[in-house]
Amino acid sequence: MVSNLKIGQHFKWLSLLLILVLAFQFFAFPPKAAKAEAMVDFTGRGYGHGVGLSMMSVYFMSKNDPTYSQEGGYQNIIHYFYKGVAIDGFDPTYSDDNQVLVEHPDGTMVWKTMRDYLQHLAEEPDSWPKEGLRTTMVTARTYGWYKYEQNGYIPKGGQAHNPSINPSTRPNIVQAIQDTSNQVIKYNGNIIVAAYSSSSGGYTARLEDIWSPNTFQYYPYAERVPSPWDAQGSHYNWTKSVPTSVIESNYPQIGSFKGLQVLSRSGYGDWGGRVLRIRILGSSQNIEISGWDLRTTLGLKSNLFTFSYNFSHTALYNILSSRGLAMGRAWDSGIGNWVYQASKMVVGDFNDDGLDDIAIMYNYGNSMSRLWVFTNNGSGGFNSPALWWSSTAGAWSQPNSKLAVGDFDGDGKDDILAFYGYESTRQTKAWVFTSSGTSFRSPTAWWDSGPNNWDWVGSKTEVGDFNGDGKDDILAFYGYSTTRQTKAWVFNSNGSRFNSPTKWWDSGSNNWDWAGSKVVVGNFDGSNGDDILVVYGYSTTRQTKAWVFTSRGNRFNFPAAWWSSGVNNWDWEGSKTEVGDFNGDGKSDLIIFYNYNGARTIGWLFKSNGLSMNYPVVHWDSGAGNWEWQRSLFVTGKFDTDNLTDVAALYNHGS
Repeated sequence: MVSNLKIGQHFKWLSLLLILVLAFQFFAFPPKAAKAEAMVDFTGRGYGHGVGLSMMSVYFMSKNDPTYSQEGGYQNIIHYFYKGVAIDGFDPTYSDDNQVLVEHPDGTMVWKTMRDYLQHLAEEPDSWPKEGLRTTMVTARTYGWYKYEQNGYIPKGGQAHNPSINPSTRPNIVQAIQDTSNQVIKYNGNIIVAAYSSSSGGYTARLEDIWSPNTFQYYPYAERVPSPWDAQGSHYNWTKSVPTSVIESNYPQIGSFKGLQVLSRSGYGDWGGRVLRIRILGSSQNIEISGWDLRTTLGLKSNLFTFSYNFSHTALYNILSSRGLAMGRAWDSGIGNWVYQASKMVVGDFNDDGLDDIAIMYNYGNSMSRLWVFTNNGSGGFNSPALWWSSTAGAWSQPNSKLAVGDFDGDGKDDILAFYGYESTRQTKAWVFTSSGTSFRSPTAWWDSGPNNWDWVGSKTEVGDFNGDGKDDILAFYGYSTTRQTKAWVFNSNGSRFNSPTKWWDSGSNNWDWAGSKVVVGNFDGSNGDDILVVYGYSTTRQTKAWVFTSRGNRFNFPAAWWSSGVNNWDWEGSKTEVGDFNGDGKSDLIIFYNYNGARTIGWLFKSNGLSMNYPVVHWDSGAGNWEWQRSLFVTGKFDTDNLTDVAALYNHGS
């Protein structure tokens, strides 16, 4: 008996020791788990290879420029981008009635006429200007014939061929094919490599700027030309931060990453043009690759880029209404332990204790993300971050996630919404991470747009209880660039999913600049149901207005101007907007953190009186030399027990 008792005690102590070890490993080191090495921050222009036609320029040329928008202007567009070419519509070899062998996206091979092939291309929308669609069809026809002659069939992937398209739904594209029937682009009597891409970023490229000079012979028609129209559209500017670990994993022969050195550029475009050759510096060895190789490997939008390094050091500050607005440092990552640029921050009461917590979705690169939660410590500060959810590598892209917070299932604990964009299918899904109080459950899709049905880039996403039923809903403030129109779509929650979006407001054509809108949600009039507030910038007059769309439970009222800065009195670009009830009257107020020269930031508070915003007053002033606005991410929440809204800020102390 004694022997058995000792054995039982022995196993009991072993079990207890194992539990303690596991607990120590899980709870003691969350900040270390969030550590990331230096980032390489890329800034670039354009999207795609940039050779030949820049489709973004084609759109604006055919829409706004008389030289190219007039009848037959598509020929001028083609001659602008392809030098010394001829447009030939009389060569029977390239008749639209001729059959070509086409590889479908699923790999099956199908014979069809060139006309049928073109009618099933999803290169550009049917709403494009007429001359732009004509340009697209002549170029696409030429490229299709070129690939057919090179391969004996048209391979999948080179063009956006979709056999499921119904041509009857795209009458303008069908008409553009008819208007340009049989027309192909030739140089010295031979069909050309009619390359085109989304945006050339202000200057087109030659083939050898992208691919090895040994891959292609020199084509004199594919010269570099300015494409200033690109600047009017999306993809002209882009940024991406890449962890050095991603570079090391893709180029393991370098050892530890030490830096990048540009060896040559094309000489045309910003920063001296596209990167042709670049050296990756490493602890084991240096390697030289093409700029296009680096672009492809790291998922950059083009090889027209510059870069800088970022060494991380991040801190979390709180500004409490109950403590005279003095700023306190609630958490500090330490040097090298947290990358500010890898953080997306939201606020909610995730553990149902009546106080707001902070959650950060952290980007580890390689499509791996984690949700870290700084729970409230009950006295206005925050506990060290704890890991509440983690994806595997390749499973979740934080840059594709627009985050918002709400109690979507009505259990009293706030959940996280990720409005997630799938670029390859032009699709969006609403994923919800419900809270258990100590972690987030695996995300579930509460709504799916389906392929080609929702432009994630054109959506500004917020959350609120717009119909007053106690469950939070989604607002998508959606921009239609071709018509300069904006619509407010609301996705009501039924507790387990979001209903199909319904239109609660429509600006009408040419009546609202979506890009000039900063959208927040709150109960500004104190009635049942949340409202929209848009801080709207007028660039020509350097003026800003606050437009409020009050809710009627099933739609938004026509926007009313609740505040106007007056002409030349407010820099919209230098404004970061948040919402909260700062005086405890039950109505949401607006706070704008405003950028001043000399490293100074002021939080201007606009209190709501239910019908308009009062004149702004200073809520917080950093003082000169104390706070760089561009290094700050502000959020609002109730972080202590006085029932007044407080402010928290994530600040980048790194380089």
